[in-house]
Amino acid sequence: MTLRWKSVVVSVLTLGALLAVLYVAVSSILLAGFTASEDQTGSENVARVVAAIGNEINQIDYTVRDWASWDDSYTYVEDGNEVYRTSNLTDDAISRLKLNLIVYRHISGRLVFGESFDLQTHVSQPLAASLQAYLDSNGPLVQVATSQTPVKGLVMLPDGPLLVAARPILNSAEDAPPRGVLIMGRYLDAPMIEQLSKRTQFPLTFYRLDSESLPPEVQQVRQQLSPASPIITQPLDGATLAGYTILSDIDGQPRLMVRVEMPRPIYQQGQLTLRYLLMSVLAAGLVFGLLSILLLELFVLRRVASLSAGVSRVTEQGDLSLRLPVVGDDELSGLTRDINTMLSALADSEERLRHLNQELFTARDQALEASRAKSTFLATMSHELRTPLNAIIGYSEMLEEDAQASDIALTNPALTTDLEKINAAARHLLSLINAVLDLSKIEAGKMDLYIETFAIADIVRDTVMVIEPLIAQRENTLQVTCPPDMGQMRADVTKVRQSLFNLLSNAAKFTHGGTITLAVGRERGRNATASAPDWIIFSVSDTGIGMTAEQMDKLFAPFTQADSSTTRQYGGTGLGLALSRRFCRMMGGDITVESQPGAGTTFTIRLPAEVEGPKQSLDPEPLVVDSQRLVDSHLIAESR
Repeated sequence: MTLRWKSVVVSVLTLGALLAVLYVAVSSILLAGFTASEDQTGSENVARVVAAIGNEINQIDYTVRDWASWDDSYTYVEDGNEVYRTSNLTDDAISRLKLNLIVYRHISGRLVFGESFDLQTHVSQPLAASLQAYLDSNGPLVQVATSQTPVKGLVMLPDGPLLVAARPILNSAEDAPPRGVLIMGRYLDAPMIEQLSKRTQFPLTFYRLDSESLPPEVQQVRQQLSPASPIITQPLDGATLAGYTILSDIDGQPRLMVRVEMPRPIYQQGQLTLRYLLMSVLAAGLVFGLLSILLLELFVLRRVASLSAGVSRVTEQGDLSLRLPVVGDDELSGLTRDINTMLSALADSEERLRHLNQELFTARDQALEASRAKSTFLATMSHELRTPLNAIIGYSEMLEEDAQASDIALTNPALTTDLEKINAAARHLLSLINAVLDLSKIEAGKMDLYIETFAIADIVRDTVMVIEPLIAQRENTLQVTCPPDMGQMRADVTKVRQSLFNLLSNAAKFTHGGTITLAVGRERGRNATASAPDWIIFSVSDTGIGMTAEQMDKLFAPFTQADSSTTRQYGGTGLGLALSRRFCRMMGGDITVESQPGAGTTFTIRLPAEVEGPKQSLDPEPLVVDSQRLVDSHLIAESR
């Protein structure tokens, strides 16, 4: 992603984050205020509905008061005259009063007049049995005659809620004792609810609290309403708000819940205000974002692009003498000057590197020439030394045989011992020369492999037969594990035998009175190929002196042993392991070692069962001949 696109993405993400934070903050603050105002307005509207219901009750109470304090009513409740009833209690008169109930009850409990009235059909009916039972229960409405305390409010009947008012029947001067009670009421039925809805301009719904089938919404709200919170408002959706309150009856018991549905203009106005605010902020953010990107392009990005193009031009042309133009005096200008300084330093370094490369090429040519001279010297000297050494070995054997055949061995036994030492020293020196010549051939890439097929058990048997005297000389025990079904392998039998012999002789040299183990196995399937599916594993373990990690690091270097003191104590030239590893790597395998001081050593040869051809050595180490080591080795052999 280019720097320009990154700038655009960062600007867009920043603007988005700003809008998100602004939306959360504004919605939390602005909408919270609108919601609080909506709740307050909703509570006021519910209170208006309750006041409208109370106004209906007051109107009924006003009519009751007008009829109860009247001499004609005072007389009628006592004698029940027909003139009063026919003049005032007709269906037409009750219909004009919009009442569903009128009851005249004497103070003695006698019912003087009591009828229900259907305002839809304008026909009077006898009192309902539920209302008659309520009057006979000597409730608050009946006790008005004796307590002389007016009662008005709500009575919950099985037929429905009833708005009712009751007053004692007195004379017009209200100075005579009451003769009974006058009760008037109106059912809170569908027409009444519709009338209240039109008057308050809100849809109204009433729920009886003694009903067993209250909606879950009403049950939840009922638990939330309390004297401390007599009115609760809840949004039904984005456009409607519901307010709830509970109406109590004349006994003070909660009987009826009122739900008032109201529109939400305040909330909708808040949403609209928030939307307009966010749109304004978005428009302003886009304008400022575009302006920021343009300014960034003009003062930064364009100069960065020019700087990048200049650096690319220097890279493409490869001319470190080119310099970038410096414009202005800011951070980018300082970066341009630093790049020019770096180009100057690179140009100087390039010149120094050119001289250094020339010196390295010269040194390499000299090293190659020295290596060729060394290889030539080793090959020549090895051949030149073999002739006199073979003569020394031959003449020493002849002299030794003559000495043993004559009486000289009896008269001068030291002479025979000296001849044996001369023969052993010559043979040792010849083997050393052969090893040096082999290393030289490997390094020069002239060592050949002679691949042939042979039985693994045969080569193990031959090697063990040769090494047993050396193992017995050090009072060691040899244990060989070679399954009879090991089969054959295809490799250079001489180099395999020599590698095994070197490992076994090393184990015998550094172990005294211990155990040496040779284990042979075949590994199948690991790194297998079609031509060499199996690997042959030769493991040589001893219980000798062991080695440290530092000693194992230089174990396979030519003319090097694990410790300099071992050369003096145990003898050897340090060429056996180096040759063995290089032989194994030429055949596509390797030698690994595991050891701990005082716990013995384990060497493992891993070779393919079918060697395809000579492999390049993995660590072609240059042959460096240490003349002092050669002399030391010769002296050791001579002393033996």
